[in-house]
Amino acid sequence: MRKRLQFIEREHLPLRGDYETLTIYYRLFIPEMFPEYRRAIYLDVDTIIQRDPRELLDYPLENYLFAAHQDHVAQKYPETIRYVHNYLGLKLKHYFNSGVLLMNLAQLRDEHFTQQFTNLLNTYHLPFCAPDQDYLNILCYQRILTLPATWNALPPIRPEDTLVHDPAIIHYCFFDKPWHYQNIAYDQYFWNAASQTTLMNELLQEQRSFSSDNHQHEEIALHQLLAHADRLANTLPSVKSLNLIS
Repeated sequence: MRKRLQFIEREHLPLRGDYETLTIYYRLFIPEMFPEYRRAIYLDVDTIIQRDPRELLDYPLENYLFAAHQDHVAQKYPETIRYVHNYLGLKLKHYFNSGVLLMNLAQLRDEHFTQQFTNLLNTYHLPFCAPDQDYLNILCYQRILTLPATWNALPPIRPEDTLVHDPAIIHYCFFDKPWHYQNIAYDQYFWNAASQTTLMNELLQEQRSFSSDNHQHEEIALHQLLAHADRLANTLPSVKSLNLIS
């Protein structure tokens, strides 16, 4: 395990995007890091929990490797739609957000998931837009059970998206951060949680100091991400042609 992580640190330092760090890969090593557990719940740090997540541990996974909710960001932009279809070789309804995961650790260990991931990572050095999420979706194609939106309530992105009533877990993914912008969907849950900490004033100051230059920087980052997705979709062969998806 340590050798695998050290290899990633040596060989995969230049990650793309403003918010990508080596830690994005760590969730994919959880099955081997905690061999004493049969299931686990993974949450991104930009989540707020409204209901006991242990309810998820009783979710009927059967032989599915993960349970997760669909990624709506990928469904909004023509560039990301082409990226998922043409480059990843996946259907949008089978492309999931990796910020909230119910993990079938026992099954993942039985199928040597971590070894498959490190072999894929070290053999092909594939360019991706969301590396950890894309590897997970590729390796687990049609082995991810769909969670109800209440367990990964994302701020509405598409016109057809609606707010989840009484969400269990809110996920402020992508650029929709209530500590940066006012009137973000579900921001009342964030500020209610923040008010119960010593960080409330600091977070309010963070929001007040988030300038137009910061906003412009995020707009540029989005443009670069979409351009990167379009290049991959239009200039490289599909990952599916590598026969990585069973």
